[in-house]
Amino acid sequence: MFILLFFIPFITFLHRQDVVVSGIVSQNIAKLSPDSEKPSVENALSKDVVTLYDASTGRKTIMPLREYLYGALISEMPAAYGEEALKAQALCCKTAAARKALDFQGSSQEDADGADIEIYSACNIGYVSPRCAAELWGDSLEEYEKKIQSAVDYAMDKLIVFGSEPIYPAWHAISSGCTEDAVTWWGADIPYLRSADSEWDMRADGFETTVALTREDIEEALGEMYPDICLNDDPEKWIIVNSRSGAGNVVSLSVGGQRVSGGIFRALLNLRSCCFEISPNEGGVILTVKGYGHGVGMSQYGAGCMAARGSSCEEIIRHYFNGAEIVSE
Repeated sequence: MFILLFFIPFITFLHRQDVVVSGIVSQNIAKLSPDSEKPSVENALSKDVVTLYDASTGRKTIMPLREYLYGALISEMPAAYGEEALKAQALCCKTAAARKALDFQGSSQEDADGADIEIYSACNIGYVSPRCAAELWGDSLEEYEKKIQSAVDYAMDKLIVFGSEPIYPAWHAISSGCTEDAVTWWGADIPYLRSADSEWDMRADGFETTVALTREDIEEALGEMYPDICLNDDPEKWIIVNSRSGAGNVVSLSVGGQRVSGGIFRALLNLRSCCFEISPNEGGVILTVKGYGHGVGMSQYGAGCMAARGSSCEEIIRHYFNGAEIVSE
């Protein structure tokens, strides 16, 4: 992904699906006000190069937008997905890059050393080079190259907008069965980032995972940030959920008498999502986790399922970004 989670600065690589969009939305959410100057679609579409900052090497690279989108799309979505899903993801990558460039126009971006986008080449996060793609794809290289290039061609002269401005195109791997409202995690009610049905996700491989935790696991993970945590001899009382969102994500919980946000808890324990159930287990607890990612915006697995059922890119975008539309130059 492109940039770090600013609201949890001590987490560097929480989950690859979260980093770009969480950072973009959380860092710039304060700019979403009626009095803010609205970024123009014309300026966003006119940008034909991007500056990348590679956090793995500390180097900056100026790259043609088309070349960047090709590598970004490979990083973000499996090339085996349907063409309409790949188009939707390419559009999200294009819109995210354009929106971030506009938001920081004329200002410094300390997180990315002044670049438009931050990547992590050592982990293939945010961008995958053609050489690495060839190694990943093997015998499917020719087929996948054509699919990725076709999706990039489609997205090159387009943006996703709401009203007259480019959106913050959040995405994640697998939802909990419906997507999450942006206000749950980022504190602003963004009209196009509201909960949408994504029931297909519940059939995804890896939709449900389990994590077994001992007293020592919890104290080690949370102890530095919450040194007053006190876990008694009853595992059923170690972790108490205080509130959930409409999508089922844990928003607030108490751990050993200390109030912890769901997002922080997920980050510190490296959980795949904030949608989880807790049950006691032989002197410890088991967390049953559903979905993968923050859950806001487009579910990539859901987009893949919609494409497989015959939905177009436009239908996918409209489904996951309520009221948004695709515009061309």
